[in-house]
Amino acid sequence: MFFGLSDPPLVSAPAEGVVQVHFIDVGQGDCALILTHEKAVLIDSGEDKYADFVIGYINKLGIKKLDLIIVSHVHSDHIGGIPQIVAAVKTDKLLLPRLPDRLVPTTNVFINMLNAVEEHSIEYAYAKAGDVFDLGNADIEILSPHVDFEINGINNSSIAAKLNHGGNSFLFTGDMEREAEVNLIERERQREISLSATVLKVAHHGSRTSSGQTFLDAVGGKYAVISVGSPNNYNHPTDEVLKRLKSVGFEILRTDESGTIVFESSEDGLEIKKEKAQ
Repeated sequence: MFFGLSDPPLVSAPAEGVVQVHFIDVGQGDCALILTHEKAVLIDSGEDKYADFVIGYINKLGIKKLDLIIVSHVHSDHIGGIPQIVAAVKTDKLLLPRLPDRLVPTTNVFINMLNAVEEHSIEYAYAKAGDVFDLGNADIEILSPHVDFEINGINNSSIAAKLNHGGNSFLFTGDMEREAEVNLIERERQREISLSATVLKVAHHGSRTSSGQTFLDAVGGKYAVISVGSPNNYNHPTDEVLKRLKSVGFEILRTDESGTIVFESSEDGLEIKKEKAQ
């Protein structure tokens, strides 16, 4: 992998006015790093076995602090590495979805994350639709979960977050499934939010339970990024999701095929770099 001890990174830290989104290859899991000239935000971490790799990735870019970690939801392939990451990299704040009592997990991976947040005195908060985080020349808007949305299942608790930078935008969806997608579509119809985005982080690694046609039509973006391992036991991404993405006109990028994928957003548009040549 290009982030070995001696290998250079795909890109250097962003210049002023540029925003980078790194979809880090953590196998069958999610991990994305958002960098502006002023701020660094991590969304998810992958399983704990990838923690050292992610820490090395962050260090290679010269990042000394994470201003925010967004936990999309509390499954291990999204939060497993967070305890090691916050122990190694100073972190200001962690954002996570509020779960109803019946869904709060008792797994070791969840408890380890909470213990690490407490041990390292990290401020934490529950995500609220409508919250906006200023990144200097960009911002992240929290679209879900909405306070009126009844969460059934941890996947549907996923935080949907939209990164806005000039004419480019990125929609992160965690592992949300159709029920959460329908809620977002309804709120867009009521003009509460906009789902339109240039780049979509495809929900749930391309599972058939996510990425409904109406939702994809509402996003209507140019690029769809699937964070997925190969081989995996789930048949992700499914053929039906790939067909729906293609029907909308998305160019599909996959971490199992391209490795880590980096988008650089500037006033000139989007530049894409991949770890593996295609």
